[in-house]
Amino acid sequence: MSVKKIFTWIYLLCKHILKMPVIFILLLIIPAVTLTFRLLPGSASQTGIYAGIYFESNDDPATIQLKTMLLSSVESSFSFVEYADRDVLENDVLSGKLECAYIFTDKFSKALSGGKYKNSMEVIKSPSTIMLSAINEIVFAAIVRMSGYTVLDDYIHTDYVDDATVPQLEEYMYEAYEAYCTGGETFHLDIRTINNISLNDESNQSAAVTFPLRGILSILIMLAALSGSITWLADKENGIFATRPDSFRVISCILYPMLPAILFTLCTEAALFLSRNAYPPAAELAYSLRYIALVTVFSCVCCLLKKSRRVISLIPVLVLGSLIFCPVFINIENFFPAFRFISRLFIPRYFL
Repeated sequence: MSVKKIFTWIYLLCKHILKMPVIFILLLIIPAVTLTFRLLPGSASQTGIYAGIYFESNDDPATIQLKTMLLSSVESSFSFVEYADRDVLENDVLSGKLECAYIFTDKFSKALSGGKYKNSMEVIKSPSTIMLSAINEIVFAAIVRMSGYTVLDDYIHTDYVDDATVPQLEEYMYEAYEAYCTGGETFHLDIRTINNISLNDESNQSAAVTFPLRGILSILIMLAALSGSITWLADKENGIFATRPDSFRVISCILYPMLPAILFTLCTEAALFLSRNAYPPAAELAYSLRYIALVTVFSCVCCLLKKSRRVISLIPVLVLGSLIFCPVFINIENFFPAFRFISRLFIPRYFL
C-alpha cells in the first residue's frame, strides 16, 4: 500500500469515526464541563457551610478586632458571614442557610474586660447542624485570645510599672502574645487519616477533595477510545474487513481507538489550559502520550471480547469504578489504603 493510500485511508477512517453520534456527544461534554468549572464561585474545594455573626455594637476596638479575627479565619470546613440585621440572621439559621449564628450584645465588650460573660452572647443553631461543636471551638478560642489582651493591658498599667516603661513593655508583651497565639507550639490539632496523612498540611488538601475537571475529562478520553473499539467490532461483525488482509485488520484495530483518543486528548489539554488547571507543558505532554498509549492498548485488549455488545456492557462498570476508586471526586486511598491497588486497575488513574 502506498503512502498516499495510507493517508487517504486514515482520512476516511477519521471521517467515519467523527460521524459517530457518541463521539459528537462526548465532544460537547468537554466544553460544558470546562464552562461549569469556570463559572464556579471562588474555590471549588469549599463546602458551603457558613456561620453567621451579628454585633449589636460595632464601635469599640475589642468588637472590631474579634470581628476581623472571625471573618479572616482560614478554616477550610466553614466560614463566617457578618449580618447587619438580626432578624435576617435568625431566619437564615432556621431555614438551614446557616449552620449556626453568634449574636454579640452591646454588653460584650464590657463583659470581656470585666470577666463576666453571662448574657453577653447568644448562640443559635440550625436543627440539622453537624458542625456546631467545631465552630464553637473556633469562636470561643477567638474570645479567649481577645481576653488575653485585657489581661495584658491590666498587667502593663499596674502601679508597679513605671509610666516611662509602659510603651516599650506594651510593644514587647503584645508581640510576644501574638507569637504565643499564632505559633502553634503551645497547643494545636493535627488531624490525620488512617493512611497517616495530615489534613492540616496544605500540600495534601488537593489529594483529599478537588474539583473533578481533570478526572471527568480523563474518563471521556477513555470512553472515546472504547467507542472506537466498539465501532471496529461492529464493522468487523458487518463484514467490512472480510476482503482485507490480516495486517489491515491489526492496524485498523489500533487506529480505531487511537484516533479518537488523540482527538479527545487535544481537546482535553485545551480545556485544562483554558481553565488554568493544567500541569506544566512538559508534564502535560508526558501525561498525554502515556495516557493515549494506555487507553489504546486497553481498548485493543477489549477487542478480544469479539462482540461489540460485550464491550458496551463493560462501560458502566469502568465508569463507575473510575469515579469511585480513582481520585476524581475524592481520594479514597487516604481513608482506605487497601483501595490503592484497586484504583491502579482503572486507566483514568494514570492521567490524574
